[in-house]
Amino acid sequence: KRADDVTIHVPAPGPGPWKKGSVQNVSWWCNECKSSDKVIVEIIEIYDEFELGDTVFSEVRDNPVVGSLFFKIDNNWNTTRYRAFVFLYSDQLQYGVSKEFSID
Repeated sequence: KRADDVTIHVPAPGPGPWKKGSVQNVSWWCNECKSSDKVIVEIIEIYDEFELGDTVFSEVRDNPVVGSLFFKIDNNWNTTRYRAFVFLYSDQLQYGVSKEFSID
């Protein structure tokens, strides 16, 4: 399929609120992705519905078809709203986004 047919689903993490210092999980799946590609997993602060804040976590992983990644919520993260983004490494205009989650 063409790259613009790619849909990356990001069902986790859930809405929280999650505690600082806790370990959470980002999971994703993509039927149209090629297993030879990679994904970039990022946790990004959300300022409002139109503006993204700082990227507080970023890691490249193999296998965009299905995967999961644990991340720690550092004590220096703001008590605010975040989303997990999973970008296709070869075409970062193709990505999936989790629901918003919060931190206590």
